[in-house]
Amino acid sequence: MYAQLCRRLCEEAPNFRLEQGSGNCVSSFRHLLLNKCRDEFENRARAQAMYDNGRTLNAEEQEQAHIAKQKMLGNIKFIGELGKLDMLHETILHQCIKQLLEKKRTTGVSDMSEDLECLCQIMKTVGRRLDTDKARGWMEQYFERIRQFSYNPELPARIRFMLQDVMELRDQQVR
Repeated sequence: MYAQLCRRLCEEAPNFRLEQGSGNCVSSFRHLLLNKCRDEFENRARAQAMYDNGRTLNAEEQEQAHIAKQKMLGNIKFIGELGKLDMLHETILHQCIKQLLEKKRTTGVSDMSEDLECLCQIMKTVGRRLDTDKARGWMEQYFERIRQFSYNPELPARIRFMLQDVMELRDQQVR
């Protein structure tokens, strides 16, 4: 619904004036929206990391961590929905997927849980639309990595099952 609202805003009020310094600046709603999506995507783990410092969280901190995680997953779903409405180019979505699949050199596989959960969310939302003949090679590589992660015992079982669900969803759509 929010993605559809943003599309309508892009169509009906594409430009507006912002005050910047001494003069007016014409800005595009779409440009601002895409910048905000990029910022939220790039900073997705920042809020979660505040609560992931190895100490036991009190009830309020647990609630705040849960809220941060739900916001992160909601932003990922919103990005996917914008992709379904052609407000985000496929190359941007592919860049997001590649970044989520990237194994961090400084951290172990078990620290990738949030990224893999985001990956599952974006694949459920827009994966079917990206799985075209043109992008078949990329999609095969993504799903090979997903398959490898789904067998990795270092990851929590919940994440492995989510990855398996995404693979099964693709299998059902390909048939």
